[in-house]
Amino acid sequence: MADYLQYPQGDYVPKVVERALESYRGYGEDIATAAIVPENSRARVQFVALQDGRICGIPVAREVLKQVLGDYELHLRIADGTTVTAGTPVLELSGDTRGLLEARDLCLWFLSHLSGIATKTAQWAQALSQTKLVVRDTLSVTPDLGELEKYAVRVGDGMTSRLGVGSFPRVTVEHLKLGTGLGDVINHVRTAAQGKPIEVEIDRLQDLDPLLKMRVDLVALQGFPPEQATMAADHRQTINPGTLLEVRGDVNLEDAGAYGESGVDYLAVPALTDTVTPVRHQMKFV
Repeated sequence: MADYLQYPQGDYVPKVVERALESYRGYGEDIATAAIVPENSRARVQFVALQDGRICGIPVAREVLKQVLGDYELHLRIADGTTVTAGTPVLELSGDTRGLLEARDLCLWFLSHLSGIATKTAQWAQALSQTKLVVRDTLSVTPDLGELEKYAVRVGDGMTSRLGVGSFPRVTVEHLKLGTGLGDVINHVRTAAQGKPIEVEIDRLQDLDPLLKMRVDLVALQGFPPEQATMAADHRQTINPGTLLEVRGDVNLEDAGAYGESGVDYLAVPALTDTVTPVRHQMKFV
């Protein structure tokens, strides 16, 4: 399966930031800032990580600063993917004071949210580092922010599964229930896919063998515990070693080792992106 290794390209991030600023400014200017801060005053600030973590979102914060400030002087920035301890400055710059205050909240949100995803993913990747199992994201992402959240997973040493429903077909359990039989469903999807790889999701071990015999590209084992995942990997090895296996669902980090020994290829964890604990940041004047 393809992995999308790079930062989101084109105008995706600028448009995300533009929409965020439109929402942020929706009720007019910051009255307190306009009343207190003189026009054309300048300041120097640092964005500081308040917790240990894997940093992600520096380019997004810089896009916010660009759209709000226009020109500013950059003194320090660290690269996305850097692991830091609490108190580490991740970005330092000088610019218009009013603009810095306007940009602050969005910069902090993107840095905290994306670093939270990268940090959680890095914990999973570390737990699986002595195995061949790879942690992947899912489509359980924040609307409008999916590409950025999947980028944060990659920064945390995880893998992107697919960017959207059109990347390649995934036949879900619901599709199978609505279809006229497993063979017909797969044949119809193969015809429509025009050569794209096909993933099929199952929630019962008994559905695996027919899919292995049909040589689908990947079978997603929905909610399989480690012992069932091991059985599935044994079946795969006997019938068709070329089919990839992925365990998907609400799994716990404590079970990473057991899944790592199961013999499956991927572990898809929705909580990487849909249950995010932010790595808090702070902007301070220096």
